[in-house]
Amino acid sequence: MSNSLSQNNLSTASSPYLIQHQDNPVHWQVWSNDTLEAAKQAGKPILLSIGYAACHWCHVMAHESFENPDIAAQMNQDFTCIKVDREEHPEVDMIYQQSLALLGQQGGWPLTMFLTPDAEPYWGGTYFAPSDQHGRPGFPRVMVEMARIYHQDKAQLTKNRDAIKEALTNLQNETGGQQQLSRGALTPISQRLCKQTDPFYGGFGDAPKFPNTFGLDLLWRAYLREGDTPYHRAVVEGLAAMSQGGLYDHLGGGYHRYSVDAKWLVPHFEKMLYDNAALLQSMAQVYAVDPLPLFQARMTQTADFILREMQRPEGGFGATYDADSPNDKGENEEGAFYTWSMEDVSALLGPDDGAAFCVAYDVTRNGNFEGRAILNRLAHKDDYDLVDEARLAPLRAKLLAARADRIAPGYDDKVLADWNGYMISALVAAGTMLDRADYIDAAIRAFTFVRDEMGTGDALTHAWRDGRTAGNEVLTDYAAMVRAALSLYEATQDGDYLAQARRWTDHVITHYWLEEQKGFAMTPATGSSLIVRPRTGLDDATPSGNGMMMGNLARLIMLADKVEDQARFSTLAQEMVTGFSAPVLKNLQAGATFINGLDAATRGLSLIVVGPQDDDATNALLMAARKSAAPDRVIIWVADGAALPPFHPAQGKTMIDGAPALYICVGQSCTAPITDVAQVAGHIRTLLKEV
Repeated sequence: MSNSLSQNNLSTASSPYLIQHQDNPVHWQVWSNDTLEAAKQAGKPILLSIGYAACHWCHVMAHESFENPDIAAQMNQDFTCIKVDREEHPEVDMIYQQSLALLGQQGGWPLTMFLTPDAEPYWGGTYFAPSDQHGRPGFPRVMVEMARIYHQDKAQLTKNRDAIKEALTNLQNETGGQQQLSRGALTPISQRLCKQTDPFYGGFGDAPKFPNTFGLDLLWRAYLREGDTPYHRAVVEGLAAMSQGGLYDHLGGGYHRYSVDAKWLVPHFEKMLYDNAALLQSMAQVYAVDPLPLFQARMTQTADFILREMQRPEGGFGATYDADSPNDKGENEEGAFYTWSMEDVSALLGPDDGAAFCVAYDVTRNGNFEGRAILNRLAHKDDYDLVDEARLAPLRAKLLAARADRIAPGYDDKVLADWNGYMISALVAAGTMLDRADYIDAAIRAFTFVRDEMGTGDALTHAWRDGRTAGNEVLTDYAAMVRAALSLYEATQDGDYLAQARRWTDHVITHYWLEEQKGFAMTPATGSSLIVRPRTGLDDATPSGNGMMMGNLARLIMLADKVEDQARFSTLAQEMVTGFSAPVLKNLQAGATFINGLDAATRGLSLIVVGPQDDDATNALLMAARKSAAPDRVIIWVADGAALPPFHPAQGKTMIDGAPALYICVGQSCTAPITDVAQVAGHIRTLLKEV
């Protein structure tokens, strides 16, 4: 055996998840070209284990199997063992999650895949118990069979390997079918998706229940377009249920990953940067039309949590908080940090305040979760009373201060370019709606960090931690950061953000575009050792890179200062519709971001403010434009319309009688000038139903 494979080599990793496994008796290796080449030389199958630092079942399998000397010895003897942080290598995770799905199994983490030395999958699963249980084989017996197939059953090995690889290739190459996405399809798509919402508890589907804000965003666009009450109710009631249930951390702010029940009561307690970004963004869109006090509070509390606990001193945002933490017995337990007993509450708040708090937040003697209480306001989800909140706020503060004395869940502080892009856009949206300049300042700090510390030229590195970059560049990094740059451009009118968005877009077009498949790959054309170049237009827990790029191209078309760029971006967007119609129409929930991008490409508004710089009236019009209900708009300020490109529909537009004016442009036509700030919102709402 090669010396490089005869020991655990995770001590040099930067990922907190990999570092958690550096003392395992398993001879773990990092994912790299060198490791894969060494695996070929070793002549043994690969055991690939993919997880992440905040993953509860990853911890369970690590404790039961990877820390077990006997199981570790079996792993070392029969396999080359590779450990991957799925957040650091999303492109690797995507391929092998798809492989598991092609085997007819439910995906998730920990992902356990068995590969040939050429990294080709031939079988896999997720969590395996350390012994046979409930009629299912334990991990040791699974490994015996996988090693046997590799060495003794070449026919079965070849059959599985070739079938999976062919299906993977076909999946990446799937393009348009008989039906094509179109502007005319938006209404029936929205109607179909609205029927998939839960009319009783809000959100989509049954337990386990994920926020799926991308689907809610699609329904919100339908409401703005058509004005139908069912869309409005589905979005507002869904967000309210999440915000009043146990999914929300009522003391510290921020949302947990998902709910294990249909009512949004019991969360899976990990906190992810991307979920909080998505929920902030969705609430900000709704708030532009319905400035509900509940959403104002949840946006404020969540953004404050992000700035307080997830923004690193260098400027970037960390990734996750773990679900597990030590309980009062010192044993790791999911949710231990967040749950309460009635005795705890009464001792801290006193009998009167304690009793009132317990009634308000569903704290009972028997608890609502394994004998303890998850704080929630589901009994009051439709009744956000400001007087009640004012009384409860100091009581929450006391409990939060007491909670600070508990051992907090682990924090994965690595900075991911794409997840930071999501949060930058969300903070800009929340900061704009709530008049919180500090949120926008935090977004600027994060953007500057990613651009300067994780970028080389126009290339971005996916991950950073403690001065070290890691991972390979991936499409979602650019898609999310282009969107972030465009958001900051609209918020500041600083042309450097727009220029950076264009440079990153050019990089993606040059290195990621697949001409035959009409879409962007997850990985660049060079430097990849993957068995396929993954390509998808479907969302998973995060928005798809192609969906985001569709929306980015729609905005860049309206912001183009060269007619050839406008034509190039328009052609790419049209070709992407051909490339992704079939898979998106098969799965509307997962295709929501791409469909929203199509909505932007066909119904986007250009809001042009003409007026002197640093002028109160000009700034008032700009702010009204920024706070508008239009989710797919671009905002351009010019001192004189003549500064716009000759082909722009607002070229030559002027102020009116010396007063700054706003022009709303759709395609090649613009409205009459608007000088009264009070009329901006109404004009935009009307246009959104007419476009």
